[in-house]
This record gives sequence, C-alpha cells and structure tokens, in this order.
Amino acid sequence: MSAETHTAHAQSSALLLAVCAAPDDIPGELLCNLDDTAWSALVDLAIQTRTAGLLHYVLDRSDRSPDAISNRLQEWARKQAQFSLLQTRSLARSSTLLAQHGIDHVVLKGFALDQLVYPRKGMRPLRDLDLLCHKADAERAQGVLLDNGFQPLPGSGQYGVEHGHQLPEIFDPAHQTIYEIHHRLNARHWAGDPRLVERTFAEAKSLPVLGADVKVPSDHALFLHMVEHASIHHLMANGPLTLGDLHFMAKNCQLDWDAIEHEAEEMEMANALLLVMAVAQRLGARWIPPQFTHRLSELEAFAEEACEAMLVSREDFREREMLRRMALESGGRQGLWEACKRALSPAPSELAKLGNAAPGSVWRWAAYPRWLIDRGRRYWRSRKRQSQLHIGLQKWLRQR
Repeated sequence: MSAETHTAHAQSSALLLAVCAAPDDIPGELLCNLDDTAWSALVDLAIQTRTAGLLHYVLDRSDRSPDAISNRLQEWARKQAQFSLLQTRSLARSSTLLAQHGIDHVVLKGFALDQLVYPRKGMRPLRDLDLLCHKADAERAQGVLLDNGFQPLPGSGQYGVEHGHQLPEIFDPAHQTIYEIHHRLNARHWAGDPRLVERTFAEAKSLPVLGADVKVPSDHALFLHMVEHASIHHLMANGPLTLGDLHFMAKNCQLDWDAIEHEAEEMEMANALLLVMAVAQRLGARWIPPQFTHRLSELEAFAEEACEAMLVSREDFREREMLRRMALESGGRQGLWEACKRALSPAPSELAKLGNAAPGSVWRWAAYPRWLIDRGRRYWRSRKRQSQLHIGLQKWLRQR
C-alpha cells in the first residue's frame, strides 16, 4: 500500500466512524479536506461496512461532496431501495405463513430500525431477516418456510436448536432474501439472554407491512439487544453501523435511561452499556445521557480497542471470533494446549456445516482435514494479532 493510499484509508476510516456516531452533527469542514483518493476510499469503506446510507444522509445534507461521489451514493441508494422492497415483500409473506401455522415470532434488529427509527426507509440496510421464535417452535417455523418455496442456503449446514442461537440460514429465492430463525439472542450463553428473549416477546408491538401483521421489539428491548449484539456478542467487530443505530434510537425512540441502566445491570450487561457509550462519545456522539458521562473516561483504552475492531477485515473478524469462542469455552484460556484440545475435538456442527452433512452423520468427518488446516492457519494468525487489551476487554464485558 502506497503512502498516499494509506493516508487516504486512515482519513476515510476516521471520518466514516464520525459520520456513523453523529450523523446529524458532522461539521462541514471535516468534508473539505478530502482529495479524490480519500473520497473514493470513503465510499468504498462505507459500502463495505453497510454504512453507505449514513454517509449519503450526511453528504446530502451538507452539499460538500463531488458530483461523482454524490452520483455513486445515489445509485447505491436506488439499488438499496429496490432490495429493501424485496425484503419487505418477503417478510410480509413469511410472517403470514408463520401466523397461519400459529407460530409466534418477532422480527429482530434491522427491520424495525429501518422502518421506525431511521429518518429514511431503506437507509439502514439489512444483510438478512432475523426472526425470533420460541425454542419449541423454531424448527417447525423453519419447516413451514421450507415447505413453501424457501430453500436451504448452500454451505449453511444441518443442525437443530441444540447448536448455537439460530438454525441454518435459509433463502427466499422469489425475493432474494436470506433468513435466520433464532431461538436465542446470543450465540454463547450470555446470562441475560432468557430475560431479554422473554421481554422481546412480551413487549412486541405490531407493525402493518403490506397487509401482514408483523411483530417488532419495543424501543427498550431493541436498544438493549443492539447493545448486547455489538458488545458481548461481537466485541464491536460487527462494524460501525451500530453507531448509527444507537444515534437514531436515542434521538427518535422513547428511552427511559434510568430503566435501561437498571435493566442492563439485571441482565449482566452494565459494562456492555458503558462500552458502547464510551465508543460513541469518543467518536463525537452527543446523545450520551449526563448520568453516564462521568464513568466513561476510565474506559478510554477499551474504547480505542473497540473503535479499531469496528473496521477489521472479514478474515480478521473470523479470527477474533475463533479466539473469543475458545476463551469462553475454556474459562478464559487461549493458549496452545487449548488449541490442541480443540483440534482433537471439533464440534460436530462445525464439521457438518463445512461438509454439508448432518451433525450425527459419519460423513461429517470427511471435512476434518480441511477444518484442521483452516483452523490452524487462523489460530496462528490471530495469536500474533491478539492483544492483551483485547483479551481484557472480553473478560471485563462478562463481569457483573
């Protein structure tokens, strides 16, 4: 990477994080010092991180971007609007099918944000549609959709509710939409999961969608889930889009901060709440309630680590996830001995997914050599990059 490219990348990264954290408060002068290389890098990064809608929103209001950049973002917005309509049509159909079979479900995360929280529909892109079902209904819900034209997503594996927090991804070919049927919110047994799942169902509100009655989380349940998902679930490595989610939820939702603080403590996510606030404040967000600000200065090192995590590559993200799983499953140990033990006892679901076999099938072992090589390569790369600060952040988030 040339010095010019490196400078442009660093400049665009810093600006994009600021755009996501405070899209209504970006000073115009921040947009005046970008050359063509930096502008192009900024848009590339925004598209890669699914934050092009936030960037388009800011630039559209500031009138500071070159015509070529504005045209590129307008074209992105046009295509996103078309895809968003396809996803909405798919959701109306799937929700109707599940309701006809008496299966209670709530649409998680992005859909409610896009429809009810962001200032423009289609501004908040969805990678897929996440449907939360009761554990007893999850596999039946998957079956209903598969019986009505949905298809297994290639490479997604074969397993049930015994593995992880969701079932294998499925695909609606008529609307080019991917689905995840969830029966939990967190993949790795977060203590507050049952309580938040219960609250999500109990407080779900109805939203009319193309003639269907779709349930979405309440403002509080949605906010708490987004905090948990970004911090405890992904250690902020799921990208900077969460910053925009938090900004617009704080601005446009009815949030009782005293209640949120109390609920976060009860769900063992008080530190997670402080982390996302510290990150947002570091990047210029102005929505942080005064009652929290005095506690955030102590988290500067963790906030800096989290900011870096939000812009990691997809491969770096996988490596971080692997070490994090090892730490959680081994009580915090991530050394060579733990890696060797994992190498001798791969999870049946992982082999099954890689080999496209059932977890109980002996044919899953055909994928073992490929799994071992891939796991070993990723482990050594991640050990070189993993910092003690990152490990400390994992442990701190799990403290009460």
